[in-house]
Amino acid sequence: MSISKYIFLSIIISFSLVLLGDSLVLQRTVNPPIAQFSHGQSVYFMKIGGDADYYLRMAQGEFSTVPAPFRYRIFLPFIAHFLPFASHTSFKLISYASLFILYILLLLLCRDMHIAPLPAFFTLFAFFVAPWQLYIYHNPFYFDAFGLLLITLMIWAYLHRFFLLFLFASIIGIFSRENTIFIAPWWVMARERKRGILVLVIILLAYILSRIFLSSSLTQPFAQVVDEFSKINIISQFSHIPRWGALANVWGGYWLLAMAGIGLLPNKLFISLSVGFLLMFCGTIVSFFFAAAYQRMVLFLLPFLFCFCAPLFSILLRRRLFVIFIFVPLLIAKLFCGMATVFTAWDSWVFSSFLPRGILLTIDLLISIYIIYMFRFEIFAGLKEKKNYSLGHLWRGSEYIKKRIIYGNERRLKL
Repeated sequence: MSISKYIFLSIIISFSLVLLGDSLVLQRTVNPPIAQFSHGQSVYFMKIGGDADYYLRMAQGEFSTVPAPFRYRIFLPFIAHFLPFASHTSFKLISYASLFILYILLLLLCRDMHIAPLPAFFTLFAFFVAPWQLYIYHNPFYFDAFGLLLITLMIWAYLHRFFLLFLFASIIGIFSRENTIFIAPWWVMARERKRGILVLVIILLAYILSRIFLSSSLTQPFAQVVDEFSKINIISQFSHIPRWGALANVWGGYWLLAMAGIGLLPNKLFISLSVGFLLMFCGTIVSFFFAAAYQRMVLFLLPFLFCFCAPLFSILLRRRLFVIFIFVPLLIAKLFCGMATVFTAWDSWVFSSFLPRGILLTIDLLISIYIIYMFRFEIFAGLKEKKNYSLGHLWRGSEYIKKRIIYGNERRLKL
């Protein structure tokens, strides 16, 4: 399929998914009608609040009452301020536009991995129905969609060696969603050390200067850093079960499929994506010490997990099509049970207890294990190949370093 046709299909698929998410998922509003709900908890779930309150104030030009770190995320409120809509409508449109471009970029990444259109579309739908991806449609007034777009844009720019695009996305991330700082050192791994160091210097300067000039006083950013680090208790944080439960629960069986799918990646993409994933994963773990919304932090691993799962879904559709008839009903169940929809509201039996979703998560894990078992020989062979490729890659690097050392010694002897 030509690139023009692929992009055209990607646009149609992406637009359809955004339309489906908007029409299906129940969305928070400024003043939800209390009469619809049986208890106050559902009212809380349907009312715009939390971080979104601060962003709405910033879009209206009110910064004095916005605490850190929200006051530093000025990029999207600045855009929303100049859009000819209400602030919450502007944020909603920005989130939807971000998701639309995000889906297109994910499909383009599948093309870079030589994955056929049908498995690419199937993988996208599998991640579309993930509960915390659907949460963006439920609460599009956060900056999560735009943060996902920036991370995916950095992945695409890195793989295609578009340095300026990578740098641009990194800088914008400092002023919208700081998670991009976790993979900013990635360019250093591209054997372009000078450019990689330049990215780190610019990002660090942007981070420091934004904290200084957007603070109410010159001492506030430093006091905030000291205060945040003083609250960290490593033992209690690591023993806090909900944080690690969030890490496992957000993606469910996709964790297993992604780790198995690494063995099926093309060799040239294996090291690049693995290094980027490790940087992002370590950054996510670090964010657990500061952030309260653990699940939303894990959400930002989506682009990497998508790339890891796509080769496995590709071979699944080619060789074990009958499994799809089991997997598709599971995806549809996730679509209606992962987040409140027009058919399953927060007060429905689905969310009255954890049991329905717990059963769904168990089925998800069992099907994922079965898929991995079916392709265990291909996965193990691929992982062994990646191991040899990585050792060879590191060995070539060590040989290069040895040659540089020998060359430097020879020069000194001549002098």
